Amino acid sequence: GTDCPWLYACGLRPPIRLDVHLGDATDREQAYRVTLHFCDPGDRQGVPAAVDVTLQGETVERGLDVAAAGGGPWRPVARPFRVRAGETLALEVKGVGSAVLCGVDIHLEE
Repeated sequence: GTDCPWLYACGLRPPIRLDVHLGDATDREQAYRVTLHFCDPGDRQGVPAAVDVTLQGETVERGLDVAAAGGGPWRPVARPFRVRAGETLALEVKGVGSAVLCGVDIHLEE
């Protein structure tokens, strides 16, 4: 269900905390589009696979059921968010079940 299946071939299970260095220190924050790529391999049958996503200390997604959003196990789920950040982008994913974070795509918006 994707043109880049290699992206969803591996990932990290929650809890995850990443601080992504975006560049040299700046006096102002800039707008970024952050797309998180999830997959649920379905290897924990019967356990809900819900995740909460926090960017820059603000919860931007709560209770995302990755399997339901993708239409079943091994289906890609990409969630785009807009966030303002300075030198560092803080990302947290918390949850239960078999959902994994497979990729983080960060683009500066102009």
